[in-house]
Amino acid sequence: MSLPAELVDSVIDLLGSDRPALKVTSLLSRPWLPRSRHYLFSSILLSAWNEADLKRAEEFLALVSSPITTFTPAVAEVSLRIWERAGYYPFLSARAIIVTLETHEIRPTRLVLDCRSQLRDVLSTPPAFASSLVHLELDLEGKDYDLLGGICSESFPLLETLTVHAQRNISDSMLPASTVLPPRLHTLQASNALVLDWILGLDDSAERQITNLGLLYITFWSQWFRVPQYVESLTFDKCGYDDDDDCGPDLRSMCRLKHLKIRSSLSRIPQLLGRILPQLQLSPARRTLESITLYPPGVESYYAPELWIHVDEMLADVATYPCLRSVVISMKDAFPDYHSTLSWDCTSMPWAHEHFRRCSDRGLLRVDIPYV
Repeated sequence: MSLPAELVDSVIDLLGSDRPALKVTSLLSRPWLPRSRHYLFSSILLSAWNEADLKRAEEFLALVSSPITTFTPAVAEVSLRIWERAGYYPFLSARAIIVTLETHEIRPTRLVLDCRSQLRDVLSTPPAFASSLVHLELDLEGKDYDLLGGICSESFPLLETLTVHAQRNISDSMLPASTVLPPRLHTLQASNALVLDWILGLDDSAERQITNLGLLYITFWSQWFRVPQYVESLTFDKCGYDDDDDCGPDLRSMCRLKHLKIRSSLSRIPQLLGRILPQLQLSPARRTLESITLYPPGVESYYAPELWIHVDEMLADVATYPCLRSVVISMKDAFPDYHSTLSWDCTSMPWAHEHFRRCSDRGLLRVDIPYV
């Protein structure tokens, strides 16, 4: 008896994160193979952190090179995390890996390059599959910032999301003179305000083109960074301020902000909101803001409940934020690499209810945390 394809796919979807089960379903019968393969091979991580990682990478490349391999069309994401550490493990060439993938017609839509000293070898000539990439993530060192100049519309015509991990101390002289943004690029994330400033200042269209902006791990601001006025979704990911830091992101010109997201500790979130909300109150964005989502990383202690209560007072003011529809405290999909079973439920989070009492009364508050 054969099951309908839709039912088979639904069963396999439920097992999407269970690799041992997926290996079994892929061997059951031919109709079970495509969907199982989609989850087994959609995301490939090749690294050389230890001997086990190196062996897995070499085995995968050998498998890709086999004439009987048929799974390559299922590969949608490739991550290379290769740092050279003298005296540890044999050398693994990032460029050779890219060439192998190109040769065997792997065309991912997402590429993550965390290969430091080998990055120039990889990007000096864009990969053949650059024309299919939708998401590109780079980890740059000081001498590699000029590589950003190669991210132009001709090389990456379909690119929609660009993430740049950059060092804290860089200068204008390290950045290229100019480049052309891919025409479909709408999401930009970076860990250095100077890099963001450079990309957004390339031409007049850049400010209108970027509608989703992510500030990553920035805790020191050497200058004011003006957030483009047309950004609709703004994310602060593990950002913060030094106690005596008078600089930071300038939000006062924003006029279309709909979604504000903050990923940080319970101690830092109210401090960040204490800096962000007063600026939004002075901007047109206060009348367009629809949702605020807070992503605490896990069970932890916190302090200064009066800061949370002050945030609650600001957010619950209908006159200030007339379009605000939700204030969500969530762990779902916040940290993809966070696999621990959580033991929180609503009753174990008194701060969410006691310190957001006004938002709760207004019907804004939603606690979305898995529990056991």
